[in-house]
Amino acid sequence: MAKHFIDFDKLETLSFNDRSVSIDDKAHKLGEEHGEFLQALLKFKGAKNVSASANDATKEHLLEELCDVLNVAIDLINSLDYSDEEVEAMFTKKLNKWASKQEKYIDKNWVR
Repeated sequence: MAKHFIDFDKLETLSFNDRSVSIDDKAHKLGEEHGEFLQALLKFKGAKNVSASANDATKEHLLEELCDVLNVAIDLINSLDYSDEEVEAMFTKKLNKWASKQEKYIDKNWVR
């Protein structure tokens, strides 16, 4: 399980160092990274119509692309100057929303 794997201090430093990169450019980068993950997923799943430029069809490559998505998403959060409290509150809110949706469609005996 993925727990405590993000070096938030390093991410904050890297975000600060990239402060001259516009929010628009970072948002476009997020879209690019998301697209690369989707291409890798298609190739991993054996889709026939995958771009020839798609890289490996390995689980490791999927993880690489997902980490790129997370890094850019967190960079955007840092770049928009949210406080730690604002981010924590929003993550909690979104996790609670996800949990309430699951209550509607998952057998409660199955959930951890």
